[in-house]
Amino acid sequence: MAAARPGTSPIRLARALWRYRGQLEDHGDDYQAELATMLRTTIVSTVVGRMALSTYRFAMRAMIAGIAALALFALVVAVSLWQLSPWAALLALLPAGGAVLVGLWRMSWGEPLDWLTEHADPERSVTLAELPTRLRALALETRSIANVPGRLADELEALARETEHESG
Repeated sequence: MAAARPGTSPIRLARALWRYRGQLEDHGDDYQAELATMLRTTIVSTVVGRMALSTYRFAMRAMIAGIAALALFALVVAVSLWQLSPWAALLALLPAGGAVLVGLWRMSWGEPLDWLTEHADPERSVTLAELPTRLRALALETRSIANVPGRLADELEALARETEHESG
């Protein structure tokens, strides 16, 4: 059995991660804000994008209203049927289950919108021509932090190439 190299021991890796932890978290927030701002600016730069974003927001709000309506309906059904028979009140589980299902859909489908709302800077905008340059800067900075997020840097580089071809 070969001995582990000193550079790859779990303790050394844990210590390195602990040292870089704050730096990675700080850069992660910066990256998210930068990417969310770029994405929001790119979406709202066209009429179709603005309409799609508005429709998406409306659909997510409608889902929240649907959850509330189904929950209220389940409560009314439970109270009404309880007077007939306690077992009949179990029929209220159907609309309650529907409310849970719509809630799960809202959580999964609404997560990108929530991320965009939380991280995008409404005060700033990034033009489509600036996008490849900013993505490359983020990729370069990501590579300089640590070797761990190398895949993220490659993805940002690929995205920069794609947006450069689209804008050019």
